Amino acid sequence: MPSQILAVGPRLEVGVGVGPVSILVNEGLRLGGSDEHNFMIMDLSAGVGYGAPFDPRRMLGVLATVGIEWATGYPSGSSGSSHVSASGTLTLGLRGAGRIAATALWIGLDGRLRAAASSLGPYALELPQIATMFSVGGALLVDGSPDSSTRFAGR
Repeated sequence: MPSQILAVGPRLEVGVGVGPVSILVNEGLRLGGSDEHNFMIMDLSAGVGYGAPFDPRRMLGVLATVGIEWATGYPSGSSGSSHVSASGTLTLGLRGAGRIAATALWIGLDGRLRAAASSLGPYALELPQIATMFSVGGALLVDGSPDSSTRFAGR
């Protein structure tokens, strides 16, 4: 029977946009394991977002990205062989954010659909075709519009 183990790790999400719409690029690394085996999941995706956290005027936001995800599993405490799997992904997410000066602190809930469930060899590790991800983060809000830089020049 496949194990269900929590994976935790950092994620970098960059959004550039005009008004409430942002073009997003993100990558993540998640690690997990047990007494018997360890695994690592890496992903890279791109897509669009609307609202928070990249639009400071909005407290709620949504995103949609497509990408690829790589997973590797290997026995704990051993340098034995690893098994690697890759899959295409579609992620839909919700974001809630609060602005503090030039930053936005946010929480998110994403649903991920993998092109197929991935099995990592004999380690009874399986990535399900549908997964949920919870995230907490911060966004540095940079306004690069020409009129915003001249607006504060005389002060």
